[in-house]
Amino acid sequence: PQSNPLPVLKDTEGQIIIPFRNGVVVITADEISLKEYSEVVSDGTGVWKDKIIDRDIEIKSSDIKDGGFKAPLAFQCEGIYPGLGYLMHGYNDPSVSKFIYLTDWSVSDGNSPNGGNGKSLIFSALKYLKDRVPNSPNGKGAFSFIDGDRWQSEGSSARFNITAKDVNEKTDVLVIDDTKPDWDAKAIFTHVTGDFTTESKGQTAIVIPSEVKPKIVVTSNHPPMGSGNSYDRRRITIHAGNYFKTKQQEGIE
Repeated sequence: PQSNPLPVLKDTEGQIIIPFRNGVVVITADEISLKEYSEVVSDGTGVWKDKIIDRDIEIKSSDIKDGGFKAPLAFQCEGIYPGLGYLMHGYNDPSVSKFIYLTDWSVSDGNSPNGGNGKSLIFSALKYLKDRVPNSPNGKGAFSFIDGDRWQSEGSSARFNITAKDVNEKTDVLVIDDTKPDWDAKAIFTHVTGDFTTESKGQTAIVIPSEVKPKIVVTSNHPPMGSGNSYDRRRITIHAGNYFKTKQQEGIE
């Protein structure tokens, strides 16, 4: 007889769930708590073994109150907290399908962008809380990184090849890293607003339903290309500030 798959514990609209070895971190708008598996997992649901982060965690009220690492980033990171929350949340609202465009603060001032503003630190923080297999090859951890140079412009059309090797149904966040000045977000519009379909390229293509597809982040040292409603309704722009660059120049950090 055919068996029915066991429903898997996952994020909901009002709740983020992060399973650790010693319990499940549950995040809502009102609190962050560590619960026993028996409090969260019912008889009718389960947790993927490779979704469990293989270390213990302790929730301290003082850490939540003081904000931990957030103080330095808060100096000049416009929109960083909503952006981090959006990427942490595995729930996809089809009416609010967005991608994050992470760039340097200096580009909004018309200065020459040259990086070094802590964008990689943001992903290090996210990976610490989300990635089941830190520093894993693409397709095995929560994060998948692909090179922005893979974007191809062909006349008036733009393509960005994302294969099943890059993304699968267990990928939480796809990072398109270090895109160039002429990178056009039209290349990923269908991935942002619909189901996530990979290119075949000699391998079996997969279609990830929109409700469980990965969130997308694009990083660049350049201002975003494109304007108008088609771009604005899909893009959240976050500027990484000059705090770390300034401190490095001063020899402090």
